Amino acid sequence: MKKVALLYPLNTKSLKRYLVAIEKLGFEPIIIVGNEKSFNDLANRFVINGETENSSNVTKLLREIGDVVAVVAAGEFSVEIAECVAEQLNLVRAMNKSPKILRNKAIMRSEFNAYGVNQPAVFGLASNVSELEKLAGKQVIFPMISKPVDMAGSWYVCINHNKKDIVNNAIPIFEYKNAKSTGLEFSCQCLLEQYVEGQEYSAEVIVKDGKIVKHFINKKIISPLPNFDEIGHICGLTFDSGVEANLITNLNNIVDAAGVANSVIHVEFRVSDEGEIYIIEVGCRIAGDQISNLVDLKYAFNLEEAMVRLKVGLPINNIKPENDDLMCIRFLFDNSKPFSHGTQLIEKSILETIKSRPDLQNSHISNRLGYEIFTIRSKDKEKIYDIYSS
Repeated sequence: MKKVALLYPLNTKSLKRYLVAIEKLGFEPIIIVGNEKSFNDLANRFVINGETENSSNVTKLLREIGDVVAVVAAGEFSVEIAECVAEQLNLVRAMNKSPKILRNKAIMRSEFNAYGVNQPAVFGLASNVSELEKLAGKQVIFPMISKPVDMAGSWYVCINHNKKDIVNNAIPIFEYKNAKSTGLEFSCQCLLEQYVEGQEYSAEVIVKDGKIVKHFINKKIISPLPNFDEIGHICGLTFDSGVEANLITNLNNIVDAAGVANSVIHVEFRVSDEGEIYIIEVGCRIAGDQISNLVDLKYAFNLEEAMVRLKVGLPINNIKPENDDLMCIRFLFDNSKPFSHGTQLIEKSILETIKSRPDLQNSHISNRLGYEIFTIRSKDKEKIYDIYSS
C-alpha cells in the first residue's frame, strides 16, 4: 500500500483528523515523532528528533519503508523539515521557495514587503538582552509588539508601552530554547514591530498549483492585553466587498512572496476600523485550536483531507453550500462560567489531568482546562461576545 508520512503531530485531535483523512483516501499513514513519549500507542510510529538538520535521517527511514508518496507537516514546528524531506524524496512540496519565509517572522516581513503585502512595520530584531536594550533605547513609538520570530500559539507575544516592558517581556523569548514535542531548537530572537488596532481574524487558504482555490474566514477572540492569547474562534462571519477584495489582494501577494505551490496555509490578520488589512503572520500548515473542525462543521469541508489531496495529486473536493449557523469554540479556564444564550452545544471536553501554570497568565494556552464547541444562529451573533466575556 502507498504511504503518506505525517511529520511531528502536536496534538491528538489534529493527528486523528489526519489519520482518518489519509486512510479514507486509501493510503497508509507513517507517523514521525520527536521523542519516545509522543503518541507511543500508535502503529507505524518512528522517533527522530525534529531538527531540520535531521531531515536526511527522516528521508533515509522513509526510503527504507518504501512506497511513500507524500510528506505532510502536521504542525508549525515541522514545516521546514517536511519541505526538506519532500525535496530529498522528489515529492510534492508545499512551497517553491525556502520554507524559512513562513517560519521566521523577520524573513517573512522582508519578503512580504518586496511583494506588496500590507503588514505592520518592523522596528528591529535582537538576539539577546544586551542587543534588545540598545534597540529599546531607540524606540519612540508606543505601544509596540514584541514576539519570538519562530514560535507559535501566541507564546510570548506582548504589547509594550515603554522600554522597560520591551526588555521584561522578551526575556522568556531568549530563554525558551526548544520545542519539547519535536526537539526543534528555536532561534531565541525577539522581533519588535508596530501594534495595529483592530479585530483579528484568520483565513484558511487552499492553494493548488500556485493558485488560491478557496478560503474560509474565522474570527479570533483574544484575551485582554497585554497578551494575545487565543480564547476562542468563530467560523462563518463574512466581510463587505471592500474588505474582502483587500484581503484577496493580500492573500495572492502572500502566495507569490512565499512561493506557495500546493498547501493549506493559515493566515492571521487584523482589520483596522478603516477596513485596512494587516497581515500578522502566515503558517504553511493547517491551523490549530480545532479551527479545521469548525470549518468542517460549517462548510462540510475537511482541511486535512484537502492537504493530503494536494500532496498526493488528487483533485480537491467541492465545497458544499454553507448553512446559516456560526460554528464556535471557546477554551475553558479556571474562571470560565456557564452560558445560556440559545446556543447548541456540539462537543465539550474537560482535561482532568491539566495542572495550571501560575507563572503564566490565566488565559495562556498551557492553562486551558478544556473547550466547548457550539453553534449559534447568524441572527443571534451579537450574543457571542457575552459568551466569551463570561
